[in-house]
Amino acid sequence: SGVQGSRVNVLKIEDLKGEIPLTSCMINLVVSFDRNEDEEIKRVLVPGRGRAVFVSENDRVYARPKLPGSGDWTHQYGDAGNTTSTKETLAGATGTHEFTIQWVGRPGADFGIDRNPRMPAPLSSGGRLFHQGMNRLVALDAHNGSVLWSIEAPDLRRVNIPRDCGNWCADKNNLYVAIKDLAWIFDSESGERLQTVKVPGDQAAEVEWGYIGRIADTLVGSSTTADASYKSFWSGKMWYDGKGGEVGTQQVCSDKIFGYSLKGPEAKLSWQYENGVILNPTISCADGYLYFVETRNTEITLQENRRISDKSLWLDQFLVCINAENGKLIWEKPIDTEDGLITFYLQATNDQLILTASNTKFHIYTFDAKTGESGWSKSSNWADDHHSGHMQHPVVTKDKLYLQPNGYDLNSGEILTTKMGKREGCHTYVGAGDALLYRGKSRQISMWSKETESVTSWPRLRPSCWLNTIPASGMILIPEGGGGCSCGGWMETSLGFIPRKHLNNTAAE
Repeated sequence: SGVQGSRVNVLKIEDLKGEIPLTSCMINLVVSFDRNEDEEIKRVLVPGRGRAVFVSENDRVYARPKLPGSGDWTHQYGDAGNTTSTKETLAGATGTHEFTIQWVGRPGADFGIDRNPRMPAPLSSGGRLFHQGMNRLVALDAHNGSVLWSIEAPDLRRVNIPRDCGNWCADKNNLYVAIKDLAWIFDSESGERLQTVKVPGDQAAEVEWGYIGRIADTLVGSSTTADASYKSFWSGKMWYDGKGGEVGTQQVCSDKIFGYSLKGPEAKLSWQYENGVILNPTISCADGYLYFVETRNTEITLQENRRISDKSLWLDQFLVCINAENGKLIWEKPIDTEDGLITFYLQATNDQLILTASNTKFHIYTFDAKTGESGWSKSSNWADDHHSGHMQHPVVTKDKLYLQPNGYDLNSGEILTTKMGKREGCHTYVGAGDALLYRGKSRQISMWSKETESVTSWPRLRPSCWLNTIPASGMILIPEGGGGCSCGGWMETSLGFIPRKHLNNTAAE
C-alpha cells in the first residue's frame, strides 16, 4: 500500500471461530479469504471509510456505509446556518448511560493553547475528526482515534470565537482553513494541500480571510483587516468573558464577502459583495442563501479598524440576503434591535432567521428567511453574568430554539420549557439528536434529554471553555480542549463515545 510505520497495526487471526475479538466500528481494513464471517466483518469495520477485501472473490471490495442517522459537523456551529446542531441522531440516545467509550487517545492537553481563549470548534465529516491546537491542526479517524495527519502552521490561530466566526470548514473530501489572506484546501484523507485561494482584490492594506464556509459548490469567504481577529491568549483578560465595553467584547467585522466556485479543478472567483461593514458572527447560510447583518453608518465604514466597539456599529444596520452561488442580492431590510454589546449572533434555517443580541439580557428576534419580514421577539434574563452565562449561543433543532434557561417553539415563540439542564462553568450548549450536550452538574460533560428533562453526566470529563464536544459520525467526539483548567481533577485526553445501539448495527444508512 505504500504506507509504513506506526500508522499500520495488523491483527492476524488463524481461526475466527465466529467472532472477531475486537469492538465494533474500529477497523479500517479487513482482508479475508471468504465471506463465512460476513456479519462479523461488517460489524468491526469503520463506518463510511472501512473496507473489506475478499480474496476468494477476486479481491472483491466491500465498503461499509455510514451509521444510520449519522451526521457531520462541518462548520463552527455545526452547519453553515450556525444552528449549533446537525442531523446526527445518536441512535436516539439521550443519556450518558446509553454510550460506551469507543477510543481514548491523542491529542492531549499540550496540543492546544488553553481552555480559556475560546478557540474554534472541531469539525467532523466523512468519518474524520479535525481539531485545532497551538498553531497546528490534526486529522483523526473519528471511529478509532488514529491520527491520519497533522500540520504545523505558525499563522493558524483564532480565538474569542463568540465575537468572530470560525476559521475553517469541511466537506466529505476536503478541509478548508483560513490562514492570513489565504484559504488552504486540504485533501481530508492524506493531508495534501491541494491549492490555496487568496482574498480577492488589490488591497492597499494587509488583509486576512475572515469567514469561511462551504455552501454547495461555492467556497464563501470574507475580507477583514490583518489585526481584526483575536489571537492573544495570555493573561486573565484573554478569557474573553467580559461585559459590554470590556476587553474582548469588540465585534470582528469584514469589509466584503465573496464566493469562489469549486465546480472545476481550480477554485475560481465568481462574485463579490461590498456595501457596508459586515458583523462576522452573523454570517450564516441555509437553502443556498447567505445571510448577514451589516452597518452602513459612515462613522464605521470610514474607520480603518475592523475590531469594533464603537456604538455607531449598531446604527444603520441592514439584514441582507444574497444568493450564495452568484452573489445576487435577494432582499435587504433595515433593522433596529438591541445592541449586541456582549454578543450578536445570527442563525439560519430554510424558513427562519434568528438574531440574538446580548447586553444586559438576551434579546431574540426572528425573521422570515424568504422575505426578511419580522416575526416574534422575546427577551430573557441571563442565567449567569459570568463563565459564558451572558454570551450563550442558541441551539436550533427542528422546530425548537434553546437558550438557557428556556426552550421556545421556533414558529410562535411560545416558551415550552424553563427546565433546561443547568449549566455550570464555561461552554455553550450543543444540539445532539434528542438531547443537549453542555457543561453541567459539577462542571462535567452532561446530557439533557429533551423528552424527560433528565440529566446524566460523565465524571471527570470537562469540555473546553466554548465548544469542543460535537455529535457527528454516529458518535460524540471530544478532542481535548480543557487543558490548563484549575477547577477540578479532570482527565485531559481526547475521547470518542459511541451509542451502545450502534455496536451490533451493520445495517446500511
